[in-house]
Parts: sequence; structure tokens; C-alpha cells
Amino acid sequence: MASVVYRDDSVHLMFAQRKHSVPADAGGAAVLRSLLIVSMSTQGALMFLRSCKDFTPELRKYARERSFTKELTEFSEEPGQTVALAANMILVAYSGREACMDMYMASPFVLSQLSKNGKFAVRQVVRIILSSGLLLAILEKLAYLKDRFPEDEIEVFEKASEAAKK
Repeated sequence: MASVVYRDDSVHLMFAQRKHSVPADAGGAAVLRSLLIVSMSTQGALMFLRSCKDFTPELRKYARERSFTKELTEFSEEPGQTVALAANMILVAYSGREACMDMYMASPFVLSQLSKNGKFAVRQVVRIILSSGLLLAILEKLAYLKDRFPEDEIEVFEKASEAAKK
């Protein structure tokens, strides 16, 4: 299960595992075994969306042709096994109904030095294995939330997108 929340100028990607056995008093609701929260800046989310501009329509077409969809879940609780991490770069891929999201972190210092020396170092944070349908739901929710991000970052994002087209 997954959820995407925009709060406090950060995007929070949440991934949960559900317990296989549901207690009788849960009323059939999902009871979480574990939860991973990956927080990223809106700048990181915008860079991710830009990197997926050709990928998302292909995935959407693939999902439509095979009639598979997934919906995001709203989490109302944090289980005892909750881990929070930070990332600002994401690489994604899918093969059939399987997908993965590799998340990385580059320090703000490294990002600020890119224009000066072009060197780039990142640290892998986590790999998420999920369904292709769930990946598509995450991408669509991020695209929906984009209009709520700070205007100055959206302007930079749009200028960079225009420059990339040239």
C-alpha cells in the first residue's frame, strides 16, 4: 500500500505492508505491519516528475491496455515499525506488473556545486518494490499536488522543462 501527502513544504511518500492476519476487532480494515515514510523537498518531487514526463504516459497506456489499476491508501495510524528517511532523487522502472523506485539523496552542497564542476555524488537510500499500478497512482498524485508547491520552484521547473525541449 502507498500514500502521497504534501505537508509542511515537503512531499511524503509512504509505503506500508499490511499484516496478513487481521484482528477480529479491526472490522476488515487493513492493519499495518510496517510503514516507510520517505520525505522529499518539492524541488526533488518536481525533478522526479520532469524525469518521468515520457515514462508516465507509457505506463498509463500499458496499465489501460491490461486493465490494472491501484489506488493510494490514507493511513490513519503509524505502526510500531515506522521508519522515516529523506531522498531527493528517484529512479523508476517497470516490467509488466512489477515496478521499483530507487531513491537517492544528494546533499544540498553537492547540488549547489553542479554548475561549477559537474561532479555529482549521491547516496542510495532505499529501493521500493511495488506494483506498476501503484507506481502509476503515485505519479498521478504527485502531478496533481504539483500546483500546490511553492510558485518560485514551479517557475524554475517550467523554465528547465522548456529549455530541455530546445
